[in-house]
Amino acid sequence: AFLMYRYKSNALVVLGDPIGNTASFQSLLDDFYSYAEKLGYDVIFYQVSDRFMPLYHNFGNQFFKSGEEAIIDLTQFTTSGKKRRGFRATLNKFNDLNIKFEIIEPPFSKAFIEELRKVSDKWLDGRTEMHFSVGQFTEQYL
Repeated sequence: AFLMYRYKSNALVVLGDPIGNTASFQSLLDDFYSYAEKLGYDVIFYQVSDRFMPLYHNFGNQFFKSGEEAIIDLTQFTTSGKKRRGFRATLNKFNDLNIKFEIIEPPFSKAFIEELRKVSDKWLDGRTEMHFSVGQFTEQYL
């Protein structure tokens, strides 16, 4: 089993649950916490499932919910009805502004990659890429 983690500000930030044979998760975490303690670092878990919360709790972790991943069943989704009125208004505004959504499959032209890079650079506004949990702009990934 293994953990995906990164050092940040005197903490080892673990992305997601351990991966591998669940029978070895306890010993993996024992070793990981010993390693962190030896270095004087805190351990932080990010984007973990409810399934292993008791295990993390046994190591003294405290939990708070910082967000939720949206999962939409597209076979059942509809924009009709009173509940979706605001969403329809947003879609109509996008249409008025000539904003479009499309899926473009590779291979991509150099001009298209450069256009995407400009959008990414503008969004970053001089900041560096996040990398760890949200990825980064790379032509190979696209």
